[in-house]
Amino acid sequence: MSGNVWEWCYDWYDKYPRFSINDPTGPVSGVEHVIRGGCFQSNAYNRGIGLCRSLTRGSRSSATKSHEIGRRLAAF
Repeated sequence: MSGNVWEWCYDWYDKYPRFSINDPTGPVSGVEHVIRGGCFQSNAYNRGIGLCRSLTRGSRSSATKSHEIGRRLAAF
């Protein structure tokens, strides 16, 4: 699901390795968290981050406050 806001992810941001890997865990600590998806203000190519789709991945500082970034709640 994507659309309303970028989704904050628990993972710390780091560049993906150049080799293929399934479900990378990322670093154990960092400065910026991963954000995914896109938001209501995203266009097809959003500010250098990439295409507006679920696999789009960027990063922002944990201190960032924005109406464009949120959390997705899920029930199990």
